[in-house]
Amino acid sequence: MSQTIIPGKKLEQYKAFPYIAWVVFIGFTVFVYGITIELSRITSELNETTLSLEARIQNNSLSIEELTEKNKLSDE
Repeated sequence: MSQTIIPGKKLEQYKAFPYIAWVVFIGFTVFVYGITIELSRITSELNETTLSLEARIQNNSLSIEELTEKNKLSDE
């Protein structure tokens, strides 16, 4: 299947081109804005999850230290 180039107007010469270009530009801008907002939300959720996990790890490490101290005392 061969493609032939049809001589004619350039894309910029059509009357509807500026309107279509602006619609595409604004649509792309809204798309990027939406992605940015979603990324910001996900980053906040990950930060909260990280803080929660760090707190749980800290609590667990304290529990492990208490258990090892109790174990040492009971061995004596």
